Amino acid sequence: MESFDVVYKIFVVLLLYTIHCSKSQQKETVVLTALTNLNETHGTSGLSVVSAQWLAIQEINANPDLLPGIEIVLQKRDAEGDARHAFLHALDVVHAEDTDNATHVHFPIILGCPWSSLSSLTSPALGAFENGQISAGATSIALSNKQNHPYFFRTIPSDGLQAQGIILLCQRFNWTKIAVAYVNDAYGLYLSIGIVELSLQYNIDAKAVAFSRGSAVSIKNAVDQIKKLDAWIIVLIVHDSDSLSLFNSFDAVGLTEYPYFYLGVDAWFDTNRIQSSGIENFSMGYIGTVPWQTDAMSLDRYTTDLQPIINQSMHIHSRMLRTWDAYWNNGDDTTHELLLKTPSSTAIYGYDAMYVLAHTLQQYLDDGHALSEVANSIEILRDIIVGNRRPFTGASGFVTFDENGDRSQGLYAFGNSDADGNVNFFGYFYPDATTGNLTLSVDWDAIVWPPMFTDRNISPRSWILTHDTIVDISPRVLIPMFFFSILSMLIVAFFALTTIHYRDHKIMKAGSWRVNLFMCFGCFCAYLSMIIYGIDEQWVA
Repeated sequence: MESFDVVYKIFVVLLLYTIHCSKSQQKETVVLTALTNLNETHGTSGLSVVSAQWLAIQEINANPDLLPGIEIVLQKRDAEGDARHAFLHALDVVHAEDTDNATHVHFPIILGCPWSSLSSLTSPALGAFENGQISAGATSIALSNKQNHPYFFRTIPSDGLQAQGIILLCQRFNWTKIAVAYVNDAYGLYLSIGIVELSLQYNIDAKAVAFSRGSAVSIKNAVDQIKKLDAWIIVLIVHDSDSLSLFNSFDAVGLTEYPYFYLGVDAWFDTNRIQSSGIENFSMGYIGTVPWQTDAMSLDRYTTDLQPIINQSMHIHSRMLRTWDAYWNNGDDTTHELLLKTPSSTAIYGYDAMYVLAHTLQQYLDDGHALSEVANSIEILRDIIVGNRRPFTGASGFVTFDENGDRSQGLYAFGNSDADGNVNFFGYFYPDATTGNLTLSVDWDAIVWPPMFTDRNISPRSWILTHDTIVDISPRVLIPMFFFSILSMLIVAFFALTTIHYRDHKIMKAGSWRVNLFMCFGCFCAYLSMIIYGIDEQWVA
């Protein structure tokens, strides 16, 4: 009986130990919310971003060195391209935190909206309840205002940098008069303001004209106003959904013909958006600013100080693409949550946004804070992010933030659209870490202008082209003129000498030989003047 009690006690101890081990090995669940556009009718950027974020989560959950013992779960919410839906979803996210229990915790920073017009509403709503968001596509300058958006972060550079790039192009090509056609939302309004304000500093005459998104009447009115401005260089700030109708309106009044030229921005000026919108014929030869892409230029195009970072980003980006292809080609909807076969230009920024939150949570835990309290720790999380306590190199370069939560030293690129709508990069720029001045590396000779300019052997201009040329006489005219002038001078000289020789003859006296000599002198001077007039000033110089 005693031996049975001993065996029973040992069995109970082993059972309790097994239960303890299983509990200690059980991962805690952290729920992350992605609020984006999940329908292709609202563009592919939201689909690409959330797919890249899901991909990053798979890597993080499988990484034993990053958030061990924690499993991240992604919840997707569809903003449907509508500010009201996005706002309501943001409030639902705040309410969901109140239901946290022992099995899962909601992270207080969501993977936010891809559009500035949506983020400008969701960010204050989340901030009012001490929640935040990190965006991979919202670039509006207004989102840098920390009074209105205290917990907004982004991995894509803001439009403040894009505006500097547009003005840099104007300076390079001496475009001193421009028009800015912009969509009247949080994205277009503040980007146009940034461009106009910078243009004043550099003596560039800039006039801005607004139009409403999706409104044919508003677009037509804006086009009519732009035509009256008589500006040949036009900065076009439009979402890809309106780009075709806007170009058709420009074309109807002759604003796509010589000498008009357009500068593109990130909302429509990339390969996927140009081709999907069907504006290849319009955009051919145009240039613009584009968020930097990892595989757009070869490594040797970068400066030596950037090459180690870019090289690492290229490897990360290549791994991301390989994993993406592996999931897409070897699985189905039950084995992956990718929403696109091919990632768009915003995918790398969504991918890095997920890693920002993972590194931030890891630092939060390393500092000794409890995971159960993370939902109420937005200030601590913000300090970790803007304090750059966990910087890393991601698919979009070296990821750091400034005090406003904007991407610090993020790269932007210059692109040139070809006949097929492919945007080819010909340079990049980024703000210097200490001075804030732009550092750039550009191959200006790589630009291929539209045929209407190359056929005339000129580049786009903001003013009438004036040629200064020295016109000289054709040799076919000059040589005969010189010949007959010299011959005439010899004849005059002959008659003058003959008159002098026979001056005492009574006939010569009667004809006033002195008057004849004076006339010969005048003829000689006239013929000499013709010779001098035919001499090219460049010969004398």
